[in-house]
Amino acid sequence: MTGGVLVIGIGNEYRSDDGVGLAVAADVAARQLRGVEVLSAPPDPGLMLDAWTGLPLVVAVDAAAGPGAVAGRVRRWVPGEQPQPTVVSSHSLGLPEIYALGQTLGRIPRRLVVITVEVKDVGYGVGLSAVVAAAVPAAVESSSPKCRTCSRHLRPPRPHVSMPERAAPRPGFGRVVIVASAGGIPAVSAVLGGLAGDITVPISVVQHRAAPQDDHDALAEILSHRTRLAVRVAVEGGSAAQPGITVVPGHTMVTIDSRGRWAFGRLPWNNRPGDALLVSSAAASPTIAVILTGMLNDGSEGCRAVQSGGGLVIVEDPRDASAADMPNSAIATGCVDAVLPLRDIAAALSVLTQTDPAA
Repeated sequence: MTGGVLVIGIGNEYRSDDGVGLAVAADVAARQLRGVEVLSAPPDPGLMLDAWTGLPLVVAVDAAAGPGAVAGRVRRWVPGEQPQPTVVSSHSLGLPEIYALGQTLGRIPRRLVVITVEVKDVGYGVGLSAVVAAAVPAAVESSSPKCRTCSRHLRPPRPHVSMPERAAPRPGFGRVVIVASAGGIPAVSAVLGGLAGDITVPISVVQHRAAPQDDHDALAEILSHRTRLAVRVAVEGGSAAQPGITVVPGHTMVTIDSRGRWAFGRLPWNNRPGDALLVSSAAASPTIAVILTGMLNDGSEGCRAVQSGGGLVIVEDPRDASAADMPNSAIATGCVDAVLPLRDIAAALSVLTQTDPAA
């Protein structure tokens, strides 16, 4: 699509009211409005960035859940022109984060109008609650480019002066864990090399490799030349909360204990060191899991634990990966929030690990 209007309905029809965006999109599509295309999609940043980049107007419809949400209330937000509402999405990686990622990558529409329907129930189940279903007609009217609420946004935006918009701060993530195997060193280097030097969220790296022969860690040395962040090797009993990058020693099962310290050898070696660290990290604090290239399925069990623990899962696009097994296995769990090209993962982490400047 190169012009006109794109309406994107976002959601998951198997999570009750989270499917309201899809219901609105279906209704808009049924109207067959001239110059309007409709896309129904999960909240996948790669898909959305590809769909909306450069378009004159995109209307995105999503469920919004969280403190202060009033089930059935329909709200509108225009990024860059209005303050971001406190309740915007029901997803860990929602429209504010996806739009901020698009800004970083230069992949945004000329105008984005966000329509949200506030919800309470996003648990597993099919069908909308009565109060949310009753709000669909109002959301459809707000989403239709022919309605007064939206059509005025087809005009050139009024001049305004503002700082580049940022997504709402996400201070709740306690750690980033990157897991890789075959082809992992270039992939990990690419991700870490794209990060700024002021990220304070600790980053841990699990790369499948042989056991160290001495105290020298070749991976840590390589990464120290690829990133602006401090790089160290995990040490038994050391704090797992240090900022910068901590590299897990080769052929070692490393977890985080109840005191927040590195624990070595508590689990027998099973070729899944990424799962071991992800599960223990998710138990300690909400974690961002990053699953990169690799054979077999390390990281897939960890993805489930991360999602259950309130974290977020990013996976390298299998089409980019040197070995697609690990990304595909992670995607198959149904617990993945974003599938991104390798080149975009650093930007996503930068957006998600922003801290509140007023904190």
